[in-house]
Amino acid sequence: MEQINRNRLSESIVRMMVDSIKKGVYPPGTKMPPEREIMTMLGVGRSTLREAFQSLAIMGILDIRSGQGTFVKDVSKDVIISPHVLAPLVDPEAAAEFLEVRLIVEPSIARLAARRHTAEEYKEMHDLLDTCEEYIAAGTSVNGLNGNFHLLIARSSQNAVLVRFIESIIGMLVARTEQMRKQEDFLRWELSSHRRVLRAIESREADAAGRAMEKHIVEVTERHRKLKF
Repeated sequence: MEQINRNRLSESIVRMMVDSIKKGVYPPGTKMPPEREIMTMLGVGRSTLREAFQSLAIMGILDIRSGQGTFVKDVSKDVIISPHVLAPLVDPEAAAEFLEVRLIVEPSIARLAARRHTAEEYKEMHDLLDTCEEYIAAGTSVNGLNGNFHLLIARSSQNAVLVRFIESIIGMLVARTEQMRKQEDFLRWELSSHRRVLRAIESREADAAGRAMEKHIVEVTERHRKLKF
């Protein structure tokens, strides 16, 4: 490893790791060096490294095991998500384009989910939100659960292409949410917003589900813009 440019640190770490894994530098099952050692090698702080590794975990590339370490997962090189999906974290122009895409695609995913979801899929989404509520009350990290909720909605749309779209952006969604936690009320607001989306899906009212998802995306984007980094 070599030290990276201090601009766009999290994205740079993700890009470097994806490239290294594709080249076979870190074969499946490899245990990554201790956190402090990687921080020294890359010249980055703990929060930046953890943000990048959490994104890589959500992308299905790394397996972070509590008390054991971080391991490279056995994943085909052909399906590793390109790290450019994290660009909206740091590039205002990319962020605006990303919002446009989300507003075009995700309300339509919610509409399809309202029409097509099964009872089992609804229960899985409902149980996930209940888990979020329990974790928030206990002060336990809910990292990744927000992205998984959007992924479950996509799966209940019964459209494999839309599932792949959400899979391709899920790492970025989670990383943005980690930043949003600087706002003390964000987790409870997010849970409430997700429950509104789910209620609309449960009702099988497609238009209502689409509107609820659009409102969620617009509001979370506005909250992100208000952050002071």
